[in-house]
Amino acid sequence: MATPIDWPIDLVPQEASFFFVPNTLVSRSPFSRAQQVQIRGPATWRATVAFGTADAEMSARLDALLARLDGAAGEVRVWPFMRRLPRGTGRGYGMGAAIPTTWPAGTTWPAGTTWPSYQPPEAPRVRVAAAQGADSISTEGWRPAEVVLKAGDYIGLGGLLAIVTADVVPDSAGNAVIAIAPRLRAAVAAEVPLVLDRPRLRMRLRDDGGIENPTRPGGFASYTITLEESVP
Repeated sequence: MATPIDWPIDLVPQEASFFFVPNTLVSRSPFSRAQQVQIRGPATWRATVAFGTADAEMSARLDALLARLDGAAGEVRVWPFMRRLPRGTGRGYGMGAAIPTTWPAGTTWPAGTTWPSYQPPEAPRVRVAAAQGADSISTEGWRPAEVVLKAGDYIGLGGLLAIVTADVVPDSAGNAVIAIAPRLRAAVAAEVPLVLDRPRLRMRLRDDGGIENPTRPGGFASYTITLEESVP
């Protein structure tokens, strides 16, 4: 199998959806209409990315990317375009660059003022191994008593993607249990770092016909690309 392609970070769609499809079975009684719901297996992520007015340069890049995928045979690593970073204070973890600080206009410092170097905190880690099917993970390495993640943020876990379902505030030791969805498709080992900046998921085209590129006069093309999680 070919090496997965990373979706270029500067190729941002004009419209996108990113969601998971639960794998459930609903049975209804023909007499009482009572329902029984069975979870048959892990959910699967899907995404649709649309470029309504791609100019000649962008359409050429998209054509090349889609050609490299070779229909549903290839894989591309995609992140949820709606929210690249957490909205809590966890957005600065594991970034490898300082978080800018804004000072009021007119602020001055005495001659000879020096500033200590700043290194953003390392990415938090999984504290206790999580089993397949888990809907929460125990983590460590946070600053205490802050809302580090907010409900709706995305995180990456060893190649898996999850959405945070409740705000996360670590305890005094910097540990936190994160409620997530969907349930884990596979087990996640302890010490695995959390990916907070563009958590990527391996996906593939849903079918071989997802590469149409109708083009209007002036060289403007439109694309609607439908992807689904690549499940080994």
